[in-house]
Amino acid sequence: MAFHKFATEIGKSKVSVPATLWKVVVVVDRPGLGNRGVTEKTRVIAVNMPNTTGIQRKSYKDYLTTVDELEKLTGYDFLSDVPEDIQKVIEAKKE
Repeated sequence: MAFHKFATEIGKSKVSVPATLWKVVVVVDRPGLGNRGVTEKTRVIAVNMPNTTGIQRKSYKDYLTTVDELEKLTGYDFLSDVPEDIQKVIEAKKE
């Protein structure tokens, strides 16, 4: 799912309004372990939602993507503190 970086500019100051809003959620079973608690089985939820009115009745599941796709879109390296072999598995998941 690809979106443009900015939907529009508004106001006198020409404030850029992003076309999408994204989020990455890492669901850890044992939070006290920090990154050591992240395994290949760790659930990761990544979404990329259009910044438009009228989507509040839709499910977040309609906007599921992968961390890999969000990294391509944003240029960020998410989960960089997690071992590389684990990152490769969980960043490709779409759940």
